[in-house]
Amino acid sequence: MTNLGVFPETWQIKKIGDLFNVQQGISMSPARRNGPNKHPFLRTLNVFWSGIDLKTLDYMDLSEKEIGKLNLLPGDLLVCEGGDIGRSAIWRGELESCGYQNHIHRLRVKNCDVYPEFVVFWMQAAIKILGFYQDEGNKTTIPNLSQSRLKNFDIPHSPNNTPSPPPSTPCRKQKRRPMP
Repeated sequence: MTNLGVFPETWQIKKIGDLFNVQQGISMSPARRNGPNKHPFLRTLNVFWSGIDLKTLDYMDLSEKEIGKLNLLPGDLLVCEGGDIGRSAIWRGELESCGYQNHIHRLRVKNCDVYPEFVVFWMQAAIKILGFYQDEGNKTTIPNLSQSRLKNFDIPHSPNNTPSPPPSTPCRKQKRRPMP
C-alpha cells in the first residue's frame, strides 16, 4: 500500500520532477502580440484531456533563443497551471514549430521508462475521480499550480515491467525541428 493506493510490488512512487524536466512558458504582452517575429503558441484553452485543439491558435513575438527554449517536441506533456488545474495533454507534433504560454507547464521525459500517455491518464483519474492533488493549487488569488508544486506531485511509476516506449514517445530520440 502506498500513499496513492495499491500498485504492483515492482512499481514505485516518484515525484514528477524526478521523471520529467518541467518548464513554464512565456508571458504574453502587448509588445509580444505586435512584434515582428510572430510564432504560434498554445494557451490553456488549447489543452484538453482529449488532446490539443489548434482552432484558436495565437501568435506572439519570440526571439530565436526563446523559440529554441520553448519549441515543443512530440511526446512533450502539457499541464495547465490555471483554469482547470492539472488538465493535461500530449503534444504530438501537430505543428512543425510551436511554443506555449506561461500558464502551461511543459514536461519532457528524463528517461525512456516514462510514458507520457500513462501520466495523462493518471492525472485525469487522480484529479477527476480520485481527488488527489486537490489542495495543491495556490488559492490565495486566482487558483493556479506552481512549477514547484507540480514537481512534487507523487505519481506511480513502473520502471521494470513496462513495454517498449510507444511510437508517440520518442524519448531520447526527440529532436528539435528546424525553425520555419
